[in-house]
Amino acid sequence: MQNQTPSYPIESVDRALQLIGMLQAGHRLSVKTAAEKLGVASSTAHRLFGALCYRGFARQDEQRLYRAGPALNQRTPVAVSYTALKKAVRPALEELQLQLGESANLMVLQGAYIRFLDGVESERMLRVGLRTDGTMPAYCSAGGKAILAALDPADVEEVHHDGLPRWPTAKISTVDELARHLTEVQHGGYGVSLEETEEGVAGVGACLRDWLDRPVGAITVAVPSTRFSQHDLRYYADPVREAAAAASRRIGEQCTA
Repeated sequence: MQNQTPSYPIESVDRALQLIGMLQAGHRLSVKTAAEKLGVASSTAHRLFGALCYRGFARQDEQRLYRAGPALNQRTPVAVSYTALKKAVRPALEELQLQLGESANLMVLQGAYIRFLDGVESERMLRVGLRTDGTMPAYCSAGGKAILAALDPADVEEVHHDGLPRWPTAKISTVDELARHLTEVQHGGYGVSLEETEEGVAGVGACLRDWLDRPVGAITVAVPSTRFSQHDLRYYADPVREAAAAASRRIGEQCTA
């Protein structure tokens, strides 16, 4: 059955959806052009763009034209349910914890923050506890950095359009500084947090990707800083990257079956 025009369309919703369709198709729109296409006043088009920008469906570029925002960008972490993600990643978390003897975590990006979805806690006397369902700014976390580094730089900037969220132990203070740091993370293939989430805790994280190579989360290992060696990062980084690669394969297999 073909889609039919609703008998009683909600005009503002319909106009917003029309704009989303145009942005998703790759159009870059001025307020004037959008107003003409929708048959509305420029002030109405401006308000619609304001709402779309607020929700991440649009962003304004350097020419002051509106284009697709992070919510419409294919590289934004979407498409895998949290339940499916936890199921696919759990074996990798267990293997990583067993291999390194440290707490292993699964996290996802939510706006400018990461949320801990699952984890396997270390059995050592001195260990980093789990924070399941806890949140913190992504730019402080090893896994958060790994996810942000996998996004388009414009999307990272859009997520932090109001600046970086405040965090008591943060070491990065500006969006520009974060952008430079993420370039290093991208080249290395993993993120590192040295007492940036909290004092006494270090972490190494790698990005998880779905079957379309989109970032959907991260695996991290959390280590008491007294036991963490900055001079031998590969001891942690290699197993974390291997675990993330294995988990990404499982995400692709299980979530497309």
